[in-house]
Amino acid sequence: MTHWMCSPVHGVGGILGTFAAGIFASAGLGVFSGQGFNEGMTMGSQVGVQLIGIVSTVVYTGGTNLHYCKSRHCLDWLPGW
Repeated sequence: MTHWMCSPVHGVGGILGTFAAGIFASAGLGVFSGQGFNEGMTMGSQVGVQLIGIVSTVVYTGGTNLHYCKSRHCLDWLPGW
């Protein structure tokens, strides 16, 4: 396995785990239940918070990787870069 294959695997695993944390925090799931939500939070609102975290992490990671690749001339093979 080469190093470029590790990033998508960890990224997808992190996204799925973060998303699932918003669902499994519910106290009403039986064996799989968590401690419950904060006062005033529902499963939908918690999943929304998790999605905001996912999107902001993807944007930040994509921006820093793009900056790194442009500064190291990793993207010279692409037309227009």
